[in-house]
Amino acid sequence: MTKVTKLNLKLEKITDDKLEELIAKVEELIINTLNKRIGRRMEHFNIIISAEKEDKVTLTISMEVIGKSRGKINYEAVIDEALNEAFKLFEKELIKIAGENTKTKKYN
Repeated sequence: MTKVTKLNLKLEKITDDKLEELIAKVEELIINTLNKRIGRRMEHFNIIISAEKEDKVTLTISMEVIGKSRGKINYEAVIDEALNEAFKLFEKELIKIAGENTKTKKYN
């Protein structure tokens, strides 16, 4: 899944420490979503998250989820939900850190 969103960020306000904090928040959200939706039926999961800042900010998430049975759970739908929520959180937090205030036209 590839998603590109233009956020008009002031990149110099996004430090490596801030990116690390955001990655931790994103990882926590994904784990909570998986635990809530799959729970004990999940045998194993692996999440790799990276964020890079150059002339843009790029978030990459790789996930693997292994469950006991397909049954009533659509694993792909749960993973898609977790990823969508993760990207929304990442964007929201980036805007808080370095986004333009649409009312004042000034950056945070």
